[in-house]
Parts: sequence; C-alpha cells; structure tokens
Amino acid sequence: MFDNQWQIRANLMKLTSYNKELYSDSDLAAGLILSYVSDKSTYSLLANYQSSKIDENSSEQLYSILPNRFSVEANIQYVLRKNLHLNLNVSNLLDKDNYGVAYRAPIIGGVKEKGRQANLSLIWSY
Repeated sequence: MFDNQWQIRANLMKLTSYNKELYSDSDLAAGLILSYVSDKSTYSLLANYQSSKIDENSSEQLYSILPNRFSVEANIQYVLRKNLHLNLNVSNLLDKDNYGVAYRAPIIGGVKEKGRQANLSLIWSY
C-alpha cells in the first residue's frame, strides 16, 4: 500500500512439478492490480498473464499449443448515494486476440475469446 488512497497487489503462480501429459493448463500465471480510492470513487487497473497451454483435439498431434496471453482490464466505481453505485468495467482493454481451451475434439487451435467489451451497471442495495 502506498498511502491511504493507493494500493498495489500482485500475485504469481508457478507449477514446479509440471507434467504436460496430465495437466493442460498454464504452468505460470501472474497478475497485478493498481487501485486508487477516494471518498466517492474507486479506480482500478488489472493486468494478467498466463503462459501457453495445451488444448487437446482431434488433430494429427492430438493437441494444439495455445499461445501465452496478456490482458488488461479497467474498472471504475462511483458512489452516487449510500446505497447506489455506478460501475464501469472494460475487459480486454488492449483488444488482444486470446484463445481459450475448446473442450471439444473437432475444434483445433482453441476458441477465440471476446475482444474488448464494456459493461456499465447501476448497483442498488436495500
């Protein structure tokens, strides 16, 4: 924590005993969150990294290697009233082409995930 308004968080996961025949997910993942909080608002920037992973399929090799991925997300929350908040979230801020595991043998090379998208929500609690 920098001070009362700024906060930074980081995470790292590394698999040390990694058997690719048994485990198809990334063996390395990392994340970083930078947040600023004021009386009425919160601003956050999130960055995530995942190393390459294996996608089993019906190709000649019986699998595809999905490339590593890096994504950035931004989130803003504003307090309108004590029980009313406005929230804006933008995913895949850099509009990168990321691919996820298909979970179906005929699909080779993974499934393309959504590009940049924004969600605006009004949160009312009672």
